[in-house]
Formats: sequence, structure tokens, C-alpha cells
Amino acid sequence: MKQAVIARFFDAVKPMRAAGRKKVRIGGNSDGAYVMLEPKRGGIAYSIGVGDVVRWDVEMSELGYQVFQYDGTLDSPPIVDHPLIKFHGYNIFAEKLKSNERTLSEIINENVHADEVGMILQMDIETAEWELFEKLDEHILQQFEQILVEFHNISPKSKDFIQQIEVFEKLNKTHQVIHIHGNNLGDLHFVWRGGVRSIACLSCIPASLEITYVRRDDSINFIPEDSFFPTELDRANNPRRPDMVLGYWGEYNDTLFAKENLKKCKSYLFFLIRWILKPLLNLRHRKQKKFSR
Repeated sequence: MKQAVIARFFDAVKPMRAAGRKKVRIGGNSDGAYVMLEPKRGGIAYSIGVGDVVRWDVEMSELGYQVFQYDGTLDSPPIVDHPLIKFHGYNIFAEKLKSNERTLSEIINENVHADEVGMILQMDIETAEWELFEKLDEHILQQFEQILVEFHNISPKSKDFIQQIEVFEKLNKTHQVIHIHGNNLGDLHFVWRGGVRSIACLSCIPASLEITYVRRDDSINFIPEDSFFPTELDRANNPRRPDMVLGYWGEYNDTLFAKENLKKCKSYLFFLIRWILKPLLNLRHRKQKKFSR
């Protein structure tokens, strides 16, 4: 992968800090939570791709938000008889092809939210997010003051990598990345950042990346972010594994990268071992499978 493409990726997901605004973790200490700007009290939130862990939805409702849940993979609502949480058994895609599918614009209109401009969107739809954001009208993006998304199957080796970068760049036109977190349930891709093949330029790209966006607004001043990721607000998705160390994805300079070397090495060791052993484990699995026939 050319260094120019790698640099383009990091530019597209570069976090900035919202000056004077506090970040909080909503959704508890387990998988399914997000770090976001402290939300105001009361409003509208969309939770797309709910699953069976709905702590984020519940905490948002405790702040007075009406939460509209959408997930066509569930046989029943994950929470019932809640005055502020309403479940819909539809999957959300870029285009409606089946009866149990809807588009984001359709559900916004169905809920009479076409004129709302301060909503919050939380989305985890297992790779369908790429096409959805690629085809989504910009005016719909502008309706959400915060967008929390888990992006899946990111890989510098994939033929879709350029297209994925273009989706990030599209979102950057209306919103600013303010927080990132790698899901340690997924793989980790090692890349050289900065063009020099030394440990100081070794970085990683998680296959699953959780990103928090805040709408670009004259009332918010975005300044350089010098935090080391993961931060004290982050938690490992799988507590049995070390969290993914992303390092300094905001400000990029030699001093910061020298500081993070030790932290990187300790965390990367687990993933490097898994990366080295994975082909051997796959080969063993294939041999066992062949022997069992």
C-alpha cells in the first residue's frame, strides 16, 4: 500500500478536540458503549443495529432522550414497556430492497423528524454503514449533532480501502472526528506511518474502528488533539484481551511518537503473536477438518 494512501487515511480520521466541551462515556463499561460529547438533557436519538446490549439506549433515555431503535435481526424488542424507547424491527440500508428494510431518510420521515437538527445517531450495522454513508444526502447528515459509528472490515490490503477513505472524507465535510477506539474483537493491521520503517513510525489500523463525530458548527472550536488513544474513558470491548493501542492519532510528530513506543510495544505484542499464529492455526484447522471426513 502506497504511503500516500496511508497518509490519506490518517488525515481522514484525525481526531480534534472540541474546546471547552466535556467528553463522557455512555453505555457502561462493556461493548456497545461510546465516548461522546456530554449530551444536553432531552432530545431525539436513533440507535441503528441494536443487538441485545442496550445500555447506551437506556442511559440516553435517562437523560430525557426519545430513543428510536432499529434492528431487523431481533425476534423481539430488547427492552419492553419503556416510555422513551421505541423498537422497530427493520434493518437500515442505503436502499430498501426487502419488506423488513428501510433507509435512514425513510425512518426520519416516518417519525416526523424531517425538521429536526439536533439529533444523535448511534450505528452498528456490520459493514452496511459504508454504502449507507456513501449514498446518504448531506442534508440528512446535518440533522445529527453527533454521530457514533462502528466501521467494520477496514483493511489497507482491501480493494475497498480507497472507497472507505472516501466515506470518511465525505463525513468530514459536515462533521469532525473527536474520538476513536479500536475494537479488540477484530484484527489489527500494521502499517508504516511517515515513510520511515522504524518503530517510531509503526502504527496500526483496526479492522473495526469506533468513531465519534461532532457536527461542524460555528459554536464549537476544534483544536489539535494530543491525547493518547485509548484514553481513560475507553474500555476494551473484550476485557480478556488488551485494548488496542492506537497512540497519537491527532497531533503527529517525532516527540509524541517517541513517547508512545513503549506503550505500543506492550500492546502490540499480543496482536503480533496472534497475527503470526493465525496462519498456523488455520492450517491446523484445515488438516483436522480434512482428517475428519
